Amino acid sequence: MPPKKKRKSSKKPQELTELQKRLISAGISLLSLLVIVSLLMGYKSISGDMDTLKSSGNILSWFGSQNGEISNPVGVFGTLFGYMFIYIFGYWLSLIGFLIIGVVSFQYFVDPDALASKQKGYLLVIVLFFLQALLSANLDGFSHSILPRALWSLLYAVFKGAGARIILIGSMLLSAILILDYSRIKQWLLVAWEDIARKKEAASPKSKPSIVKESASEEYHPEPKPLIQDHVMNAEAAQIQSRKRA
Repeated sequence: MPPKKKRKSSKKPQELTELQKRLISAGISLLSLLVIVSLLMGYKSISGDMDTLKSSGNILSWFGSQNGEISNPVGVFGTLFGYMFIYIFGYWLSLIGFLIIGVVSFQYFVDPDALASKQKGYLLVIVLFFLQALLSANLDGFSHSILPRALWSLLYAVFKGAGARIILIGSMLLSAILILDYSRIKQWLLVAWEDIARKKEAASPKSKPSIVKESASEEYHPEPKPLIQDHVMNAEAAQIQSRKRA
């Protein structure tokens, strides 16, 4: 009898619980906050701190006494990660991207069922990536913004400058429509058009009613009112005539 093959125990990887996911999102939001504070110092400040660290020797000597010579408030961590993200993604994409990541992760920590804002956050990061690629067109070489600059170089090689800009700007506009929702944009435009029409109607001068003069034949002539003195004189004249006849 051939030996029976042992069945391999296929254990499914354990999925993270909701509490673990929320704790991870809280850690991501805190790390994003540290990177944002570091990036707010600006590219020149971070580049100067990085030169100071490089001049001090190897990476092990960066931690310790060099912290006093660094102007970055997050220290060596902020200088390293800030310089790395600027070098790979660019300054504005890194700053606003980590701001979005921090907001989305914090919102998931507070309300795990909120999925719409998460998807819109990812789309906004894509819009920023296209914007950073458009801004990297004026760079000389690959000093920073490596990935956006590589995208621009690829589009420029195939479509030249005008075609590359049309593709990037069109991609940004289409992504923005997905973020804002087309039906909502249409409703905003209708409301704005109605407001403009109402303002034009209110600003237009009101037509005054034309006064039509009546003809002389249609004029109103009041009837003469009888006077009391006429009645008295007529009565006296009648009495005198009656006496004469008598």
